[in-house]
Amino acid sequence: MLQPLPLTRISRQQPLPLSADQYRIWFMHQLQPELIHFNINMAFHLRGELDLARLQGSLNAVVARHESLRTTFVMPPEQVQPQQHIEPSLTLEIPLTDLTAQSALVQDQEQTARQQMEAVGNQPFSLEHGPLLRAHAWRLAENHHLLLFTIHHIIADFDSLKLIMRDLFAFYNQQGETLAPLPLQYADYAAWQQARLQSDDYASQLEYWKNQLGGETPVLKMPMDRPRHNVMTNNGAIVRHTFSPALTQGLVALSKAQGVTLFVTLYSAWQVLLQRYTGQDDIPVGTPITTRNRPELTQLVGLFINTLVLKSDLQGNPDFITLLKRNRKIAFGAFARQEVPYEKLVEALKPERNLSHNLFFQTMVMLLEAERYDQLAPGLAIEPFEFKKRTTTFELTLTFSLVDQQLRLALDYNTDLYDRETVTRLLQHLDALMQGIITDPQRPIADYPIISEQERQQLLDTQCRGPVVSEGLEYCVHSLFSDVAARTPNQIAVRYRQQQLSYQQLEKQACQFARWLQSQGVGRGAIVGLVTDRSLNMMVALLGILKSGAAWLPIDPANPAERIQYMLSNAQVALVLCGDDVSLDCPQPCFSLAEVETQLADFSSAPLLCLNAPDDLMYVIYTSGSTGQPKGVMVSHRNVVNHCANIIKRFDLQPDDRVLQFTSIGFDVSIQEIFPTLLRGATLVLWKEKRLEESGEFLSWTAHENISVMNLTTAHWNNIVADLRHSRIPVPDHLKLVIVGGEQAAGEVWNHWQQLTRGAIRWINDYGLTETTVTATMFEPPADYVASGAMPVGTALDNVEVYILDSQMQPLPVGVFGALYIGGAGVAMGYINQPELTAERFLPNPFAPGMLFKTGDRARWRRDGLLEFAGRDDQQVKIRGHRVELAEVESALTQYSGVQKALVLAQEAAHGGQQLVSWLVVDRSVYQEAALHQWLTETLPDYMVPVSLVTLDSIPLTVNGKVDKKRLPAPVFAAATAEAFQPPQSEMELMLAACWQTLLQRPAVGRQDNFFAIGGDSLLATQVATRIKAHVQHAIPLRLLFEYPRLGDLAHELERIVAGEQHVSDRCMVKIQQKGSQTPLFYVHPVGGNVSCYFTLAQHLGEDQPFYALQSHALIDPDSPYDTVESMATFYLNEIRQVQPHGPYRLGGWSMGGFIAYEIARLLQEAGEEVQELSMIDTYLTKSRVSSDEIVLFNFVLQLAAVPGRQIDEETLLAWQGKSYRHEDICQQLRAYGLVPAGTSDAEIQRLLDVYTHTVHAFKRYQPQPDTKLALDRIVLFRARDSHEALGVWEQLVEQVDLHHVDADHFGIVHHPQVGDVLRQRS
Repeated sequence: MLQPLPLTRISRQQPLPLSADQYRIWFMHQLQPELIHFNINMAFHLRGELDLARLQGSLNAVVARHESLRTTFVMPPEQVQPQQHIEPSLTLEIPLTDLTAQSALVQDQEQTARQQMEAVGNQPFSLEHGPLLRAHAWRLAENHHLLLFTIHHIIADFDSLKLIMRDLFAFYNQQGETLAPLPLQYADYAAWQQARLQSDDYASQLEYWKNQLGGETPVLKMPMDRPRHNVMTNNGAIVRHTFSPALTQGLVALSKAQGVTLFVTLYSAWQVLLQRYTGQDDIPVGTPITTRNRPELTQLVGLFINTLVLKSDLQGNPDFITLLKRNRKIAFGAFARQEVPYEKLVEALKPERNLSHNLFFQTMVMLLEAERYDQLAPGLAIEPFEFKKRTTTFELTLTFSLVDQQLRLALDYNTDLYDRETVTRLLQHLDALMQGIITDPQRPIADYPIISEQERQQLLDTQCRGPVVSEGLEYCVHSLFSDVAARTPNQIAVRYRQQQLSYQQLEKQACQFARWLQSQGVGRGAIVGLVTDRSLNMMVALLGILKSGAAWLPIDPANPAERIQYMLSNAQVALVLCGDDVSLDCPQPCFSLAEVETQLADFSSAPLLCLNAPDDLMYVIYTSGSTGQPKGVMVSHRNVVNHCANIIKRFDLQPDDRVLQFTSIGFDVSIQEIFPTLLRGATLVLWKEKRLEESGEFLSWTAHENISVMNLTTAHWNNIVADLRHSRIPVPDHLKLVIVGGEQAAGEVWNHWQQLTRGAIRWINDYGLTETTVTATMFEPPADYVASGAMPVGTALDNVEVYILDSQMQPLPVGVFGALYIGGAGVAMGYINQPELTAERFLPNPFAPGMLFKTGDRARWRRDGLLEFAGRDDQQVKIRGHRVELAEVESALTQYSGVQKALVLAQEAAHGGQQLVSWLVVDRSVYQEAALHQWLTETLPDYMVPVSLVTLDSIPLTVNGKVDKKRLPAPVFAAATAEAFQPPQSEMELMLAACWQTLLQRPAVGRQDNFFAIGGDSLLATQVATRIKAHVQHAIPLRLLFEYPRLGDLAHELERIVAGEQHVSDRCMVKIQQKGSQTPLFYVHPVGGNVSCYFTLAQHLGEDQPFYALQSHALIDPDSPYDTVESMATFYLNEIRQVQPHGPYRLGGWSMGGFIAYEIARLLQEAGEEVQELSMIDTYLTKSRVSSDEIVLFNFVLQLAAVPGRQIDEETLLAWQGKSYRHEDICQQLRAYGLVPAGTSDAEIQRLLDVYTHTVHAFKRYQPQPDTKLALDRIVLFRARDSHEALGVWEQLVEQVDLHHVDADHFGIVHHPQVGDVLRQRS
């Protein structure tokens, strides 16, 4: 406690200060003079004979007794602090409104009185002019009145109203002389408090609160009906509830037995309920406490209240008795240090203010003593009168009061956040929780039920289950297809580019294919691997495999060879089928689809009997595995038949529909595209390319093909919407339905979509997983739907069950987020050959027959019955659609020299979504931010590179040892510094800057800013490309932004394109370093066609060395005619001469690039030009390293991995190849391990793979046969330590070679500084 300090009466002639809490209220009133949430209203029934004149005189006697009722608050001239001003006297009137003539019905009179009370009670006060107390009376009958008091909180608390009523009726009963005299008034207390705030003991108490509340204070994440406003509102209402006498007695007895106050028991239970609603373990609550803690203050009217913050820890799932002990200690410590005013605490801690919610806590709980008014005046029956409350200070305020051996609850709530139904249900759940607590207080707190048995059954019987449909499930997919083919033989079943198959043709070829498979020993129970891109042969194979009795394992050929091998081996496939451009080196029998097609004529096309049962395996699709290996999901015919029936019904598919098949067959969404279409007799149209690059081309093609139904990932749909908004791309006329899934869809984007399509195109948001047969829930917004926030994912499909469960696998109530489980006919058979993992994720359904799949996602039921998805249930974050472990980024940062500690967090990005920011403890003697950022872009995928790198001396921690996020410096984004900032100048630069500023929400963008370094990503890049095309009226390839990410460079290239100086479709020359006085150096791409491998070499050579690199023409034109080393050399020479028409020339290349440079040198010599230098970096002709497509892919990954700061041996690479992510795409694997350049899109990665294969095939065909050896002034050959030869073929090709051995492997040698050192040493 504070040291004793005399509390004495002060002179009223001196300035009268405000108390700390009065100052807080006064200050808020200055900000919002019309604020009414500090109005305290209390109304009463007065039944009996009432003398209104005597009541008014009694009220003025009370006003005369208490100075606070005569106080106003003024700011004297030339003063900096407000002061109290006490009027010597004040006379109040009690206006009377007579309602006796209005109606004979009391309820009508009371309703009128309520409406008028709201108007009176909600009138604002003037703190400067007063009075700050009002009274009003209503007459309902001769002996029935209502009395309303409205008083401003700055002069009173709720206990003051009780004192006013006591004193009022003491004077009314002519017993005023019985009231004890008041030697002190509130002004004396306020001055006394100001003095106490200067004492040493006050400082000690303040230190306690700093330790308790210092660091990050969590914000309560209640499942609200509406999100918080940017500025906190105070619109309120109240819901009441009463505990039964038995429950009340049980709580009182429990408190007594455990040696705690009833308040501690009640607030502990409230925290448990909030934990169950939020999933948070750290839940601070506020509680009011009176500061009338001295005898001379107990009878005073005034603001004698403080707010304490009770910050409890519910970690570890303690039993309730253990929690009581924890909270007793917390409450005791808080109450013992109650005299630190809340506002002074805010002043001292200086928390970051967020206007959307209250500081430190968002919910208050209190236990009040029940006040009895019925004995105040003989002949008058007095009881409180309830009328609608309109304001609330906190989001949730729970008040307990003990009346007649029953606990009464009043829950005030913010109506802008909660609906009445939600709050009513909250109190019902508190009642159920309390019942469980008194029954067994030693249960772990997570085990207590919070819903009644009736509510539980309602959830399980109606909310969780989709319609039950039993018809049509006892069939297999291929037999149903045969029925359709028999009914509509001439209908077009599938179309690809300019080819198509009718249902009859597809049926017959599939039967032939099945018989061919059977001739190879394939039958029921076998699994056939299918590694192919989209084609008509793919469709024949899919159905043929099923008709043979087997199941198929679809694999995207873009996967790494080792991953493909693992899947084939793990699934124990009997046979492998490959697409036209796929070559596998595998132990299983392997056939190309083209080869099989030539043999089909030898087999009958007659119908086949169905060899399968509905529960037989239909396919295996592999998904990402947390253990490092992918897991194969087994799906049955019954699963797919149920899914197809749902899709046909929900999509309303018709035979005249043309459905886009866009997804790789390695993804389960392809099942949703293919089989419902075929089972409905509609036409499936296969997307013509391997990837989607640009919205305009895509929509134009779909319009040309009359596509009516398409599935899109959320990211692709977002892109299309953005492009539609910023261009004149027309929406295809025939498009009638778009299905979106994969990530959360934003309501704002959907609103734009509706505007763009004028509501003419149906739109469905779906949710599901491979383990639940593609889709489990769907939502189609009705015509009048207005979206806000994330779009819901709807309701369960037919024969599907959706459960939201707590940690004990018990149903959670409507509105509460929990773990999402899927049951019903869509649940897959499990993971192939992984029984332990199957048992972990596929669980017996405790609510219905069958199994449940544990999705790992969080969701909740909305009150309208729709499912709202909330993201993952683990500690991953999602950046641009990719799951990121923050620890992985932190680990990468600490691997860099000079970084000692790293903290990485995800923050909301200005343009939506999340972005990574980092704080680093570094060795400042060696740390260089620019170098670190460069290393990160070469080491991590672009979405994992933090947009901010902030250095500090240490990571701030709270007293509990957790990171103190409040004390972290604000992120510093990667825009140029003030000294280096170069504002945009040209019209093109200004256009780009405006575009980047809009998309990235940045205040300024300069000429040197890198798009990807300041928050851009591949998805935003497509929007930039679309806007550029709209502005310059030229077709601009997306790659231009990746090649010229700096604003000034990009603007320069665009200006050349617009001026006709540069033809974008033919340029292979990349100007890595244009400045310098030395003879330019021209380097040719290696296998793979990319030239980013030369950036390090150009840096090593210095700023005085112009450095140009030639990328593969196949990167520009997928159908490039230059498919030999010789033709590439001829084409590249023309570009070299555009930069440097005549010699002397310096040429070079790494790996394959050395041979192309050699051929260019020969051409130049034949043309009479001087070639000064030819340098080859580990260039050899041996074919052993590229003997198969498996090895090609292996080397492709090694080439991408060969960047400074990262070395990957084959063991690490093999482990990497075994991993995948949710979408199982190699693009995501490459990003996840930092093996592609920053900002590389999925389409770009696929293009790199295609070009890599293109260049490998050209290299395989290369056989140099010169007539004479090439003789130059300088020929340099660098050899890696793992090279199997020294000069090798160069002894036959050139006259003299300067050989240098470099301590690096083949993939790292190009980055080694020794190469640059040698090339700088020119003779």
